[in-house]
Parts: sequence; C-alpha cells; structure tokens
Amino acid sequence: MKVLILGLALLITGCAGTTRAIEVTGDTLKAAGEGYLSVEQAFYTGCTNRTLPPAQCAAFNDFGAKFKKDYPRAVQLWHIARAANDTASQKKARDTVLQLSTALSTFAAQVIQTGGLTP
Repeated sequence: MKVLILGLALLITGCAGTTRAIEVTGDTLKAAGEGYLSVEQAFYTGCTNRTLPPAQCAAFNDFGAKFKKDYPRAVQLWHIARAANDTASQKKARDTVLQLSTALSTFAAQVIQTGGLTP
C-alpha cells in the first residue's frame, strides 16, 4: 500500500503539467481514495503525537473536508459519465480527481518529511 501511495504521488506530481496523459479508471479512483485514507491516518498519528506542526494539521483538516466532499462527487460523476459516454463530464471528474490527488501528494510528502511517518 505504501508503495502504491508513493507511486501515485510520483505519477501525479510528475504529470501535473500534462493532465491529458493521465487516464482515470476505476483503479485510479480507488487508489486516490485509499491514498487519502493512508495519508489521513499518518496525519492523525502525527497530529496526535504532536510530531507535526499544528499549522500542517489544520491545513490537512481543511483539505480533508474538501476531499470528503469533492471526491465522492467526482467518483459518482465519472461512473455516470462513463456509462453515458459523456467525455466532457468524464474530463471534469478526471480534473477534480487529479487536483485532489496532486494536493494529497503534497500532504503525503509533508508528513514524510516533517513527521517522519510513512502513509
């Protein structure tokens, strides 16, 4: 799982400038969700143990609220758009997941660097 998250983070950050190269699939969506849960757990541990600065904990809490609201909507949109062969809506869902995953990779890097924790 840790390798999957690190690989996802590297893929997202490496391809952030070329979003057309990333294709969203059911596996991609699942990996993004699992990645969030893994990083959330690492932040919980780091914030509870006070190995992460309070400002990072607050920033992740804000991001978590956004992720928990936007991610399920993007997944639902992607599934509906895929079934309807609606490429414009698929792109919208992909862009949302890419944006969330890019931010998530930044938080994953922070928790590794600052807290010494591995998501």
